[in-house]
Amino acid sequence: SNGYRFGRAYAGPRHELPGLWFDEAELYSLLTAQQLLAGLDSDGLLSRHLQPLLDRIHHLLGSGEGSEAADRIVKRVKIVSAVRRPVPSKFFERVSAALLSRQRLQLRYLTRGRGEVSEREVSPQRLVHYRNTWYLDAWCHTRERLLRFALDAIQVASVGDQRAKEVPMRQVEAEMDAGYGIYAGGQKQWAVLHFTAQAAPWISQEQWHPEQQ
Repeated sequence: SNGYRFGRAYAGPRHELPGLWFDEAELYSLLTAQQLLAGLDSDGLLSRHLQPLLDRIHHLLGSGEGSEAADRIVKRVKIVSAVRRPVPSKFFERVSAALLSRQRLQLRYLTRGRGEVSEREVSPQRLVHYRNTWYLDAWCHTRERLLRFALDAIQVASVGDQRAKEVPMRQVEAEMDAGYGIYAGGQKQWAVLHFTAQAAPWISQEQWHPEQQ
């Protein structure tokens, strides 16, 4: 039957079924990636879900030197993030749940530029992480257009019963990807920047926008 069968009478040593295996170098890379994810974590949301995976990585590295080396990775890899605006995990989870289940969201949202708090019904389209800040691209049924909402400006969020309005991803990308942060939207404006000859070699390797030249 192309499977495995263990009877109740099996009394041998502990045995693991074949699964996903990594070599030592790959496991160390996963530990390093975990450090990066922890840097994005605002209040333990990712850590709570990833801790079982982290424990598993330590287990696969084995006891003795391997396990001690895994512990040292956490101390020897330091990732310093720029200033970020933390998002309460309850909002992050509700937004993610609505996004993936294709349900509408009811929001109480603070528009910082005008200092106004408003009630919004939105159909989530995608999550965007930009400059250590989480945003939600969504169809706003109040404004009847695509808007970008900063998750840290959400004051109340609940998942509704109505199905989300589906907006083609090509339209989302066309309207929202012309800019990020305070420059999000379809109005594209180009800036020409001049750098000194000393700075130009490494500036030319930096990507600020996918359509830069």
